[in-house]
Amino acid sequence: MELVSKVDVVAMSYKAWLALEQQAQQQNYTAYRQYYDGDHPTQLTERQRQYLGLGKSAKFCDNYSRTVVNALADRLEVSGFQTENKAADEIIANWWQVNRMDAVQARVHRSCVRDGDTYILVSWDNDKAIPRFTHHLALDGTSGIHAIYDDDTAEILFATKRWVSTSGERSGKRRRLNFYFANRVERYICDSDIEGGEWRPYDEDGEDWIIPWVDAQGLPIGVPVMHFRNQDIGDSYGLSELADVVPLQDALNKALIDYVAAADTTAFQMLFATGFDASSFVIAPGSLLWTTNPDASVGVLQASDMTGLRGILKDFVIEIAGVSQTPQYYFQGLSGEPPSGESLKTQETGLVAKARNRSVYFGNSWEDALYMAFKLMAAFGRQTVDPGIISTQWQDIETRNEKLHLEGLEIKQRLGVPQERIWSEMGYSEDEILSLRKLQEEESRRRETLGSMLLSQFERAGRQSEDEQGGES
Repeated sequence: MELVSKVDVVAMSYKAWLALEQQAQQQNYTAYRQYYDGDHPTQLTERQRQYLGLGKSAKFCDNYSRTVVNALADRLEVSGFQTENKAADEIIANWWQVNRMDAVQARVHRSCVRDGDTYILVSWDNDKAIPRFTHHLALDGTSGIHAIYDDDTAEILFATKRWVSTSGERSGKRRRLNFYFANRVERYICDSDIEGGEWRPYDEDGEDWIIPWVDAQGLPIGVPVMHFRNQDIGDSYGLSELADVVPLQDALNKALIDYVAAADTTAFQMLFATGFDASSFVIAPGSLLWTTNPDASVGVLQASDMTGLRGILKDFVIEIAGVSQTPQYYFQGLSGEPPSGESLKTQETGLVAKARNRSVYFGNSWEDALYMAFKLMAAFGRQTVDPGIISTQWQDIETRNEKLHLEGLEIKQRLGVPQERIWSEMGYSEDEILSLRKLQEEESRRRETLGSMLLSQFERAGRQSEDEQGGES
């Protein structure tokens, strides 16, 4: 089936324009990543760089942006998936393990919380006959994925992926661009290594620049890009957890620089002398300053009280905690040891609420990725398995009292909650649950075998006793 008979220059120009759109959003992605890494636009004087021992390119900041992101992302851990088909459960567990998704999911959740958007590209590995789940950052202008939405359906119309090729001729310079539609993948390469230039079809690897993306019946498989959005409120794109934190982070850094400057100039007492030259005197215990000038005087400038500036620093940290709904104990030195019991639960209310909200939307995206994977298995693996409804399972989001938690699970078990559900709530992964299930089945078979052996021996002993009694009579 020929999808496109010739290159439509107008269409290609439009697509190239779409690939470059929303530059402000792309700049935000870059800024959020820089803030997370501690690369903040702070300004130090030469004197400050000198006594702090910092080079011209070194940054000076008190980075709480990473704390805000990690506090939420670390609460989000997928423990497995449940379907309406036991065979599908085992297939998903295998995919998850082979793709090493325990590590991938951590990067997905952290980058989504940090940037506001991130993506999973689902493809098919013909050699291993399994789907691949590849994480890609949101497009920052140079590399990454960007999804284009249909205004009417609010669904992804198509997605673009941009990157710089790291292999072949002009490695590290060649700019590539793919378009992912529901029924095809279009591949392009730019004739300029730096910026600008024209995008032309890419077929240098021997494949057509348009790759059909259809099943055995010729029907579209669907756009294989799954969009993870942070703070999903119905818009096409998410919002970073750092959106409201960055201004406060800048203010905190400015206050910190002021604090350092004040400490450098006024945080210690200074001696002064008038009416004579005291530069030749040695200031040391037991030394004596003297002069014959009756108008001379000496004195002391007392050190400034730094309490007010230190309070300002603390106030900004408290503001960051409040705006981001991050418990204050996450900010080291602010509130001492973590609270416990009811106080801990109260402090974590906002963070737990955020994590529960994100687990719903992130869970939907993971489920969409798996639905796509089953489509690819049917289209390219020639194996059809209907998983039914897929549900994402999460590790416990709340900081829990382990003793109370186990007591609660014991009650659930007595009430008849399935064992696998109990294991899941105990924190075991899908792989670990499969291993426990196998061990349980082996133990059950062993007990059945042992019981049969004991029963058989008992029956033999009974028959032998009857025979012996019959012989005696």
